[in-house]
Amino acid sequence: MTKRDILSVAFKILGIISVMYAVEYINGIGMGLGMIFQQPGPGQNFNPYWFLGTMILSAILSIAMAYILLRWGDLIAQKFVRDDSAILALGSSQWERPIFMLSLRIIGVVCLIKGVPELVKVLSELSFISKYQRIIRFSDIGPGIIGAIVFLIIGVYLISGGKHLVEFAYREKVTTPDRDKIV
Repeated sequence: MTKRDILSVAFKILGIISVMYAVEYINGIGMGLGMIFQQPGPGQNFNPYWFLGTMILSAILSIAMAYILLRWGDLIAQKFVRDDSAILALGSSQWERPIFMLSLRIIGVVCLIKGVPELVKVLSELSFISKYQRIIRFSDIGPGIIGAIVFLIIGVYLISGGKHLVEFAYREKVTTPDRDKIV
């Protein structure tokens, strides 16, 4: 089994996870449809069409990511893994680092799958708040937008290889005559 084979299988698994995220939005779509047919209460400034649109867009993005990962996971794996060497797990101690690096890339894709719909959701909430309220408080959108941006940054870093994290996890031991020292 090669590195590309493992990454390709992992992308297909992540495609299935993305489908599961899309299924989670069905509940929000149902709530949005229900809110459209309800009479607004006194002082309610909530636009149910906006909420429904956000839920539908998030579901479509999740389905699109699932389609991309399931359909073109092999091509993406070819782009990510340039050195397509075989991974021999039995009888070799050199397999841990390549598997760890592939795992980091997989986790990076999961972070992107989680971060993109979250960012869309927060931006739609921001435009809703700015349309119906004059003052936008950081407490209304701050945690959501920070979380989405952190997910995206971590995802991009891990997809690019996570060099510092790999070096931290796989420090090499250098022995000196006096004592063992970790470099």
